[in-house]
Amino acid sequence: MPMLFDLPARHGSPTKLTDLTPAERFVVRAFRRWVAAMGGPEMSAHGAVAWNDFARGFGTADGKVALSAFVAMVHGIARAARRPIRCHRPCCLGLSADELWIVRLTSAGQAADHALASILSCWLVAPAGQDDVVRNAIVFGGLLSRHGYDLPSRRRTGNDAGPTPRPVLADFVEPPAKFNAKGAKQYH
Repeated sequence: MPMLFDLPARHGSPTKLTDLTPAERFVVRAFRRWVAAMGGPEMSAHGAVAWNDFARGFGTADGKVALSAFVAMVHGIARAARRPIRCHRPCCLGLSADELWIVRLTSAGQAADHALASILSCWLVAPAGQDDVVRNAIVFGGLLSRHGYDLPSRRRTGNDAGPTPRPVLADFVEPPAKFNAKGAKQYH
């Protein structure tokens, strides 16, 4: 059974897709679909669904720009990942810590908070890839904001700080995928 580093729900961090706002779910679903589409020709339908979501949410012109920035961010994470990135399949209701971190990174980008986005990117990406990931998170976040997809900051301060994340077993409808530095997706 895989281990995930995620906070229990009682400390305020989401543990399921349903714990997220609609804008956050949009980011997670887009990430999952794009990662699935990178799995090969038999999975390319996920890329088409991702494009349809972007075109419907942003319009054709902004959809192309948003998807380009998003894909560049995802590929930047894939190229410079410090470790395998945990990603559930598109239809799974679970939420990995890495998926939540991508939402937080995008939220920092939406706020144009370069410093916070850089700090958050350190969790996922080696130093050589951080600038590219942050730059694309800011572009993508800006477009989300312009089209009414407002992401909460989810900064862990004050009363919601909770303990240091500890490993907990997650209930998976489907096993998570490992998204490694070469961009390959591996389910286990």
